[in-house]
Amino acid sequence: MSALPQVDYPTIRVMTLYPGASPQVMTSSVTAPLERQFGQMPGLTQMASTSSG
Repeated sequence: MSALPQVDYPTIRVMTLYPGASPQVMTSSVTAPLERQFGQMPGLTQMASTSSG
């Protein structure tokens, strides 16, 4: 997380693509690992995600 810049914006949006992957694969391979990392950000009070294929 130290590689992230210091910002005061209350919103972050990340879009990832995994062509041909099912929603289940997107969740386990992409979304969940990202949520674990973002969840460690100090001051984070809310997070939402959607996975689709």
